[in-house]
Amino acid sequence: MRLGPNKDGVQSPKAGYIVIIQPEFLQPRLKTTQSGDVLSVLKEGDKLRGRTLFHQARAAACSACHQLEGHGNVFAPDLQDIGSRAQADVMVRSILEPSAEITEGFVSQTIETQQGEIYEGLIVSESGRAVTLANASGQTVEVLKKEIATRKSSNVSAMPSGQGDMLSPVQVADIVAYLMDAHEVDSSDPKEDVASLAPGKNVISSEQRVSSERVKIDSNSINESLKFVFLDDGVEVRIGDQPIARYYHKHPSVHRPFWAHIRTPRGSPVTRHFPPVDGIDAGDHAHMHPGLSMGFAVLNGVNFWHNREGKVVHQGYQNVLVDEDKAGFSTRQFYLNGSGDKICEETSDYVFRRNEDGYLLTWDALYKSGSPFYFGVKEEMGLTLRVATPIVVKTGQGRILASHGGINEAGTWGKVADWWDYAGAVEGRFLGLHLMSGPGNPEVWSHSRDYGVLVANPFPVDLKPNRGIQTEIRSG
Repeated sequence: MRLGPNKDGVQSPKAGYIVIIQPEFLQPRLKTTQSGDVLSVLKEGDKLRGRTLFHQARAAACSACHQLEGHGNVFAPDLQDIGSRAQADVMVRSILEPSAEITEGFVSQTIETQQGEIYEGLIVSESGRAVTLANASGQTVEVLKKEIATRKSSNVSAMPSGQGDMLSPVQVADIVAYLMDAHEVDSSDPKEDVASLAPGKNVISSEQRVSSERVKIDSNSINESLKFVFLDDGVEVRIGDQPIARYYHKHPSVHRPFWAHIRTPRGSPVTRHFPPVDGIDAGDHAHMHPGLSMGFAVLNGVNFWHNREGKVVHQGYQNVLVDEDKAGFSTRQFYLNGSGDKICEETSDYVFRRNEDGYLLTWDALYKSGSPFYFGVKEEMGLTLRVATPIVVKTGQGRILASHGGINEAGTWGKVADWWDYAGAVEGRFLGLHLMSGPGNPEVWSHSRDYGVLVANPFPVDLKPNRGIQTEIRSG
């Protein structure tokens, strides 16, 4: 194991990285696994491999909702001694077709708040004050009853669908073998098991975990050119033939421009799928956290965050530039209230630059109007990113680090910083997003959450004494 600086020969403070290489448990399949495929290989099922698949967050992650051997959550039906209560073919169907038969009391519910936020999952607790739901990733959210606009049950199971698109027939057989045998509490941590997940392949034990230095981008990749592909609804940015980002200037469900599908030069996602992939990503705030965006919950008293009231309307592209060192373009858009009246206009300049660690995107935004307008105080005010599921703090392998040394939500929320790093180890590489406040900005604090969102907010911290403050922008 080697700990090292970013650059040899540099005497100033440096950052060290440890990267743990772990096996890739699941891969998208070209052919969806069907019940018949599993039944034909049922005898090949291995309960140890099944145990790892059941409990690993990067595998089937059944323990996000089910508890077995004292590990996992208790949001979903009890599977203890399930082998004595159900046949193997029933278990196979439940894994691959969860909505075919839903256990009474475990129907998914959908709640929409008066602010337009939508939450879906199992009701795990309810009082006269609030309802708590758990989603397919095991994350819980509390919704105050006074804020609920609608609430309805679904005929779809809260258990994630699409397992057949990720699990091979043998892997489903492995999980069934584990369920048929699981009946006693095992004190060992199943998350620490790194067993072979395909017969004869990828046999990596906990003693064989390999460490490596941070992976650098190779020189050939650095020299590949940046490209823009202009589309009807936005722009795709590529390095060589690899798409690295997608800009949307319009979208039917998101009422402001945004970036989505942001990837490393090698193609690894660093923002959450847009829209979120059912069974892989948490589905909360699907259209409020599309990837990387600028949003304001209070602009002249109008909400431009929740996609209901205000709307940002694209006016065109300008200053398109592509050369050897950088590539960029500018956009212009109007902020319109619910009546269609213009509050202000925004001009944003985007410039991409390559470097040995990936690439740098600089974003300069200018707001102006012929009349004064103001920004209010709210958590949801500023530059917003939603990171990819594997590097989420709460359910993945990620961490949040701020320039003042604070770590994760507890150490960063509400605190002013110069930069924030939301990153983690994915497929043996350390990757993520590093957000920096540019020269000339006011003090910026973070609405940073362990579930995957970070808002760099240049307005007063959203605390009760500050909520009447308005930051006025003069005309001109």
